[in-house]
Amino acid sequence: MNGLTINYFANNDHDRVELLLRTIGWSEQYIKGQLISISNLCSNQEGEVLLACLDVNLIGLIQIQHYTWNRLSQIHGLLISHSWRRNGIAKTLVSHCEATAKSRKQRGIYLDTPIDNHGGIDFYTACGFSIAYRMPLFYNDDLDGVTLQKFFSEQV
Repeated sequence: MNGLTINYFANNDHDRVELLLRTIGWSEQYIKGQLISISNLCSNQEGEVLLACLDVNLIGLIQIQHYTWNRLSQIHGLLISHSWRRNGIAKTLVSHCEATAKSRKQRGIYLDTPIDNHGGIDFYTACGFSIAYRMPLFYNDDLDGVTLQKFFSEQV
């Protein structure tokens, strides 16, 4: 996509991320939690937050943590502005994370999502992830989670 850049999160991006979360329709408690999560990841040498920008507009982001103890990377969140979905931006962000994970000699990537996030599960499956297991009551007393994983076929 012309004009699309992928940048690392910087402290001055905080307000743009908050605006993106509000635009997507997140409630206050989740916005606050997400901003804390981003801050924690950015202060950790194993964490990264990548921003997808079109010109000066923030249109998406992905959070990932690269664990050294098991050589796996975990996607903590992937967000794309509603008006920019289905334009390959999410796939571009996931591809960047895969490349970074491989460069760090990781064995693969995993993530969790609510069991009723059919669009997300379909997206990650199309990106080569497979469902590893279901986690009862993971998100709430009435909402299970599912873990998806993708192991790299080549030795890293």
